[in-house]
Amino acid sequence: MLPIRICRGEFNSGQAFLSARIDGHDIEFLVDTGASSSFIGAHQATDLLPSLGAATKGGASGHIEYGEKIKLHSFELGSRTFSNLLFQRFKSAPIHYLGMDVLRQGSFSFDFPRSLFNWEVATPETPQSYETGPKGHIRLPTSLNTEKLLAIFDTGAGITTVDRDFVKRFNDSFEFIQKIEGGKDINGHLVEMVLYRCHSLIIGNKILENDLALAIDFSSIKKHLGDNAPIILGFNHIAKHCWHFEPNTKLWSLK
Repeated sequence: MLPIRICRGEFNSGQAFLSARIDGHDIEFLVDTGASSSFIGAHQATDLLPSLGAATKGGASGHIEYGEKIKLHSFELGSRTFSNLLFQRFKSAPIHYLGMDVLRQGSFSFDFPRSLFNWEVATPETPQSYETGPKGHIRLPTSLNTEKLLAIFDTGAGITTVDRDFVKRFNDSFEFIQKIEGGKDINGHLVEMVLYRCHSLIIGNKILENDLALAIDFSSIKKHLGDNAPIILGFNHIAKHCWHFEPNTKLWSLK
């Protein structure tokens, strides 16, 4: 098992970090299941590695950032070691990100109440199926009132985020709290955000009640999330539970 370092913020938001080793260097990564690709910022372990081509990443603002593809000789995460792993390098990025390209290499679990990550955990007795989106996102069966939906499981989202058009459709399920001044996307670009309280959301067999959610314009990210996925399940909801995923069989469980 690998300890998860939790960094908490306002509105019950937060971030989860794991320590990894790149060619003998200890490096901390933000765990981001909402990112299809892992990337690293400026670091002595990777700064001199040759570029293998261009890489891009976007955010909710619609702005595109440009970087490079690189290959890591050795990448260690807990009990797993990867050789010649393709990665992305964005030297201007202030934080290193661990995405689904690494995590989907085996079954994995997040035990957030105990702050532990683990590879290759035994399959629970009553697993459920999940879908993957166009970019490999984990899409979980969800319902709001009687509406059947899909929610993106995103440990990199500090707080659950909802398409603002969806909030307008189901305004009885959302209570306005306040506008957020200076809200930014993953690349640091400004995004208009409004904070709501979501009265009830069902994920799998769990009812998540009276927790906060941000509403933003999903126009620039909707094509990456796939159809019928107006909710990005963020840290404030995720951190209360234990999650298990098996990418090979697309099974998951929640307790």
